[in-house]
Amino acid sequence: MADVLEAAQTGDANEIKAALAEGGNPNVCDKLGTTPLMLAAILGADLSASTALIQAGAKVDTLQNDGMTALFFAAAKAKNSALVNLLLSQGANINARDKKGITPLMFAASLNPEPAIIEMLLDAGAELNARDKDGLSALLWAAKSNPNPAVAALLIDSGADIRQREEKFGATPLMTAAKENRNPQMISVLLTMGAKVNRATVNGFTPLMLAAGKNPNPAVTEALLTGGADVSMKTLEGRTALMFAAENARDATVIDALLRYGADVNAADNRGATPLMLAVIENTSASVTEALLKGGANLAVSDKVLNASPAMWAAAKNPNPQVLETLFKYGANPFETMDDGKTLLMAAASSNDNPAVAGFLLEQGLDPKQADKYNATAADYARNNPALFNTDVYWRLLG
Repeated sequence: MADVLEAAQTGDANEIKAALAEGGNPNVCDKLGTTPLMLAAILGADLSASTALIQAGAKVDTLQNDGMTALFFAAAKAKNSALVNLLLSQGANINARDKKGITPLMFAASLNPEPAIIEMLLDAGAELNARDKDGLSALLWAAKSNPNPAVAALLIDSGADIRQREEKFGATPLMTAAKENRNPQMISVLLTMGAKVNRATVNGFTPLMLAAGKNPNPAVTEALLTGGADVSMKTLEGRTALMFAAENARDATVIDALLRYGADVNAADNRGATPLMLAVIENTSASVTEALLKGGANLAVSDKVLNASPAMWAAAKNPNPQVLETLFKYGANPFETMDDGKTLLMAAASSNDNPAVAGFLLEQGLDPKQADKYNATAADYARNNPALFNTDVYWRLLG
């Protein structure tokens, strides 16, 4: 007997029809529960293939192992409007839910850039404001990942509340878009339709903070700034958008944009950490460090936890020697010490994962034999650092 599933995997309508003509089972499935009808939807096979499968007895509401039906897959593809219509005409459950509580409308809203299919689902009775198990609605899914802002606009025009929040963290559609969606036009459309640019979560996170800290497209941050985002707002921990950018930005673009709109380069969070400190601790990009320094970041400030300077933090935590080199270029003192006598070289030897940082400091003339108030040298600290112990740099520290 012909294998209809194998034929469906080709996406070729003629092969599917031939397999059916030979008596193949239209409801056969693979180990994931995927049926030929689902494959026809996934692969965008000619409508005649799905029609033939249904005429041969294919069940439209068979569940894949994760709970999805053929309608989910059909609704996710822009060119599948005829297939969506066919499945609905055959009684496909418009409000079916997979194991995560996602409906065909949510799935389509997250992936399908074609508003006509979203409208078709709504006209067929899809529940506009249903939520999945994570508290996400169709609008929140569209804001999160749909490349076409017209889909979000259609959902809002159809009655979705632009002020709604997801249930776990209290994020609005604008916050979700700011964090996840790489298309800055999604931001612009949501703002035009009434989204509040400075609305915050219960922990104080704003769309600008989420974009600056998480979104890889700097144009999304720029769109929020253009839309009136407040650069001075802080989370409950005292963090600003510039701090999140300092920790996570890949280059200087977002840093420069925030500074251009008036972000305070020397603001400190509740632990006394400034954007520069956070950058040298968390971000390996020397260009981010330099952008902050060009913007007036204070090199002399210390945090409230260890009373350590940006240079001391960089020596201890940043694996890129160029970050320290940039700090020195702008006036940081390579020979500074902490109150207990610890030097930058000791900090690098103690906890930096890259031996090249300690090696760089040796090249700047730091003395490996200098001891702190505990009479410990850089080599003593390096013995307890697996990343340095027994390396060439370790033996240089021993002198």
